[in-house]
Amino acid sequence: MADVFLSYARADLAVAEQVKAGLEAAGLSVFFDVEGLDGGDVFPDVLDREVKTAGAVVSLWSQHSLSRPWVKQECSIGLKRKCLIPLAIEQLGELDVPVAFEGMQQIDFTGFHGRTDGAEWQKLMRALARTLGQPGLLAGGAQVPPAPRVVAREPNGPGPNAKPLWIVFGALAFVAVGAIAANQFLSTNETAALEEPADQAPVTTGEPAEAAPEGLAEPAPVEDAAPVPPPEGVVFADHGCGDGTARVYFDFDRTDLNPQSVSVLEEALTRSVGCDLIEVRIEAHDDLLSSPSYAEAVSQRRADTVAQWLTAQGVDEMLMTRIGYGSSQPLAPGVKSPFNRRADVVFDYEAPAPTP
Repeated sequence: MADVFLSYARADLAVAEQVKAGLEAAGLSVFFDVEGLDGGDVFPDVLDREVKTAGAVVSLWSQHSLSRPWVKQECSIGLKRKCLIPLAIEQLGELDVPVAFEGMQQIDFTGFHGRTDGAEWQKLMRALARTLGQPGLLAGGAQVPPAPRVVAREPNGPGPNAKPLWIVFGALAFVAVGAIAANQFLSTNETAALEEPADQAPVTTGEPAEAAPEGLAEPAPVEDAAPVPPPEGVVFADHGCGDGTARVYFDFDRTDLNPQSVSVLEEALTRSVGCDLIEVRIEAHDDLLSSPSYAEAVSQRRADTVAQWLTAQGVDEMLMTRIGYGSSQPLAPGVKSPFNRRADVVFDYEAPAPTP
């Protein structure tokens, strides 16, 4: 696993080599595809593995690179893993950056010519120090040594304030007895809490669960600790055009939309009549804690299902970004819950341009 996965387009190879040299001089390992990829190439397995395991994804952004499908795919993986660091190596306009990456803070590398003593390089080092958890990458940054252990003892025996040994051992015995009593009390309370009957049993739909993908065995579900009816619905601004969010929920191990979810999405599409839809972000989740890879696959299929439904209603597919987060962002941590089997659909509307 490399410290840094360097994402770039073949046209930006010269800058990529300079960045790689600087990173390696800083003591970082870099995955660097010197051969590059051309349009139509299949995303290679080796790149897929490296971009998903590297500590940080550093991407060189130019008009050309942001038009390449593999660069956008690498950036999407880095964004999803929260380790993407974009370097703008040329001036970029609003239309140059894909909607999936709008709002991301870029480091201005337009003045970078291989030197590692400039302000842009120090910004990159700060970003990498934070992402990789390596404060030593900062300029002048040094690890703080641990405080020295001080032994308070007189060279010729105990001082006038030393306590008799029987007092010391008596205090230790008192602390030990107190700890045992507290542990017994907590164990008794936990046992009683586990024996109480649940206020509400999990709701079953009677529908068969989807088969797990080939090579992935579906793990046994973790039962809900205390099922609560999830607040499914739409939240929009009270007036005018702007952002609105629709939250829908899924049955356990299901990726299809139920009638209630369809109603929520239909309401979302009608809440801002007269406004122009400019972007839709679909973020889906799951609750299979014991199998993160399977949970990620299920959540991605849920995001795709929502996107397919929106496309059928006339929403332009090019406006949509869909990401499956698996079980990494639960609303009810540690349990099987409808809160975690959800998709948040964010609609970004703007007022139409005035007619001349």
